[in-house]
Amino acid sequence: MTESEAKSVRRLLVFLGAMMAFAVVLLIIAKVIVSLSGGTPSVDQTTKAQIQQRIAPIGKDYVAGKSQPPSPKPQKQAAAGSSQHKQLSGKQVVQNTCSTCHGTGALGAPKIGSKKDWKPRFEKGKQTLYHHAENGFKAMPPRGGHPSYTNAEITAAVNYMLKQAGLE
Repeated sequence: MTESEAKSVRRLLVFLGAMMAFAVVLLIIAKVIVSLSGGTPSVDQTTKAQIQQRIAPIGKDYVAGKSQPPSPKPQKQAAAGSSQHKQLSGKQVVQNTCSTCHGTGALGAPKIGSKKDWKPRFEKGKQTLYHHAENGFKAMPPRGGHPSYTNAEITAAVNYMLKQAGLE
């Protein structure tokens, strides 16, 4: 190794050492700040439960022919005026969930507003469309992967998409 290479290696080692020292100083400062502020904040059980509910998955992936379909669970309608679930309009359900695939036609989904895409499906009957939306069909998971939607919300979403295609 030449003298200039050795000098470069020394400079690199000095630089890395300085960076490590800087990191250690930052960790010490962070520990001091946490200890002065009283440690990590305590979270009560209610808040923990709310956090777990917010970050819980809304469903399981299901690909027709590749995995077992989830067992259908009957959807309970929320009582009128209940704070458990606010009834969404068909437009809201479509905007929140359905448009992910139906907005682009992903995986063969009929596009929102395309009469050409929706007409052959519409001709099979609305009840068939409702059934597919509620229970899943081909690559579409039951309830669009959102199990908390009620049958009324699913029906409203299908009707909304049919209306956008000029079939309702």
